[in-house]
Amino acid sequence: MKDESPRFSHSDAWIFLSLDESGDPTPLDYLIAKADWINHCIPDDDEVEGAINRLAQAGLVRVRGSKPYLTDAGKKLYKTIHGTKRIRALTLWDRLSKRLQTADFPRLKVKKYKLKPNELHEAYEMHHQRFLKLSKELEVKPQKRKSNES
Repeated sequence: MKDESPRFSHSDAWIFLSLDESGDPTPLDYLIAKADWINHCIPDDDEVEGAINRLAQAGLVRVRGSKPYLTDAGKKLYKTIHGTKRIRALTLWDRLSKRLQTADFPRLKVKKYKLKPNELHEAYEMHHQRFLKLSKELEVKPQKRKSNES
């Protein structure tokens, strides 16, 4: 009996887009920051692990240490989906999700990607602290008024 369930989930495209498009290994706090920017939401362990594993089986992602990165095939897909024009992140996500559902990819046997306990939470805390620091730096401070008295 043929498996009728989708090979990729919509969140797989979200995680793919949250990786460094240059192909450099992506630290989890960077992945979380970009995922938050795209979707104003933080992915959970299952979303990250599932996406990395499915994308790796398709030859689009590899893992070095604990850091996922786009393969040459992944970078090519990113460039194909993105094109040459500026595009909204949600439009890009939708395009990629549709492409993942319809394109043929290999089914490679790869080592399973598994987060360490609390690894994603610790990466989130790093992202959150960086966000708080930046927010404080950007805070508008009231200017002192000059007196009109001479």
